[in-house]
Amino acid sequence: MIQSKITRVFILAMTLAFILVAFSYAAHENVPDMEHGESVTADIPFVGAMNNLDVSIKEIVSAVVVGDGTRVLVAVEAVYGIMDKVHASVRAGSVKLKKNAGKTEEFTRMEKEFQGKLEKLADAAKKNNWEMMVSQTKDVIGTCARCHQQFK
Repeated sequence: MIQSKITRVFILAMTLAFILVAFSYAAHENVPDMEHGESVTADIPFVGAMNNLDVSIKEIVSAVVVGDGTRVLVAVEAVYGIMDKVHASVRAGSVKLKKNAGKTEEFTRMEKEFQGKLEKLADAAKKNNWEMMVSQTKDVIGTCARCHQQFK
């Protein structure tokens, strides 16, 4: 029984580590494009927010792997603050999405979906329910991946 739990934890840790590496790679590609003398000044707050989001998501994964609900909650709160900045940038029209630039309503819908998934993760963290935290973390990261596929 203990061997089974250790195996499950190891497999989960490896899965989350793989997802984290993939997510980190995608986030590091989120650097302003300076080709053709384009000005990207308006995008820098958005890019900075996305880079900060990357750091917070890594913290969530790390906290979930060790089953620390309190750390998860702190990281989720940081994500909420970052997403407020992203939402403000979208509302102000200062964000230029790399792909599907005319679909800001879809971007906003996905942002709301992301926040809903974060709320479920926060609920699991408040209960310090490790299995729920793992499941909800996968959902959060899946939402990130779908958004990056569509807009990055």
